[in-house]
Amino acid sequence: MTRQFPSRCSSCGEQKVNPTILDTYSCNIKHYGHIYSVVVKDLPVLSCGSCGELYFLASSDEKISDALRNKLGFLSPAEVTNLRKSLKLSRYAFANKVGMRSNNVKRLEEGIIVQSRRTDKKIRELLQKE
Repeated sequence: MTRQFPSRCSSCGEQKVNPTILDTYSCNIKHYGHIYSVVVKDLPVLSCGSCGELYFLASSDEKISDALRNKLGFLSPAEVTNLRKSLKLSRYAFANKVGMRSNNVKRLEEGIIVQSRRTDKKIRELLQKE
């Protein structure tokens, strides 16, 4: 199903919501009890041309999570996946080695979650042993 634009804004009710790219978007993200300021370039969003309300897309969330990983110096989802596969480990075996649940390994590899500093360190330790 393809979304039709412009669509109706849930804030002001106007039919003026369209896809756009924000040149620069700054936000604060709480991650494991700490607040981090991140800046994201070229962020895809939906924006109301009347009231300015922003609607975030799945691709928006991915770019924001990538910016947080980058700021913290964490491994990317692709790097985690490549490491696990190079070690010839199932997600279950990999999870046991780094001390996390196997369903979280899947979510980490898909970029749905951002790992903790402790988990990133344990993954890097596996990388050094390789």
